[in-house]
Amino acid sequence: PNWLIYAPCMADFDYSRRSERVRIAHAELRASFDEMQDRTLVDDPRTIRWEKAVASFHHALSLAYPAELAELEQGERPPSDIATATILDFLEADPVHFGSGYLKEKVLVEIRRRKLSEPEASRLRSIMLQIVNNGDQRREFRYYCRAAHQLQGEEFREELSNLESSEDPKVARRANWMLAALEGRFAEIARASADVRHQRGDGWISRTGAR
Repeated sequence: PNWLIYAPCMADFDYSRRSERVRIAHAELRASFDEMQDRTLVDDPRTIRWEKAVASFHHALSLAYPAELAELEQGERPPSDIATATILDFLEADPVHFGSGYLKEKVLVEIRRRKLSEPEASRLRSIMLQIVNNGDQRREFRYYCRAAHQLQGEEFREELSNLESSEDPKVARRANWMLAALEGRFAEIARASADVRHQRGDGWISRTGAR
């Protein structure tokens, strides 16, 4: 697509601004759809508004990612072709907008398969702690947990253990799940996630020394 030629280098890629544009465009898309009466009435101002909103949304979404990730999102490039630095930049920026969670899941599955250098692993550990601490519970968090399994280390465990004692129950729960992931207890994380989703409990995974 022509828009790819305007994508800046990764160091200058402003995920935050681009993600905000997608969110604004998506909100307008939904509002215009709710207002529209009949899309076959092409001269109706409400239909015209909706058609403009559709075009604006797709344009904003097309600019949300650098070229490598845009091609991955569009199915034009396999995850194995994406540079580790590009994946880490994306996860570190953590843009949140329509479809971003699915793309995170794809790259988190891929990063699990790679042998990371120590600087890369250190950066990924920092990203994991950021995700645990950010106060949000998204569907892709289980993928972060699986990717964290390769990030062993006493300092990492200690930092997660400290977060597990957080006064914020959501932060504490995410830290609890990630500690369980370091032990390979993925089935328990899946069950805990289902419990939270269906409000059957607090989703806490029992561990020695935990609450």
